[in-house]
Amino acid sequence: LYDLLKSKNSVTLIDIRTPSEFSTWSLYDSVNIPLKDIDHKASKLPKSHPVITFGDDTKDAKVAAERLIKRGFNARALEGGLKAWNN
Repeated sequence: LYDLLKSKNSVTLIDIRTPSEFSTWSLYDSVNIPLKDIDHKASKLPKSHPVITFGDDTKDAKVAAERLIKRGFNARALEGGLKAWNN
């Protein structure tokens, strides 16, 4: 993810945590779409560039990425979630 962000290529970062968790802190320029809302809000996302989903861990982020892939997105989960990103 770091290399993708550094390259300045367009990417959509989706924080799947709750709004209260998102308001505490998140990755720069990410949007908050909780996992429970991902299916009905996916239509508002651009399909023209990659989507990276993330949360506190990888499990739920992978679920979100899989749902987006089924809808035609180039999506993947941030391995290790925000806990790994901070290390």
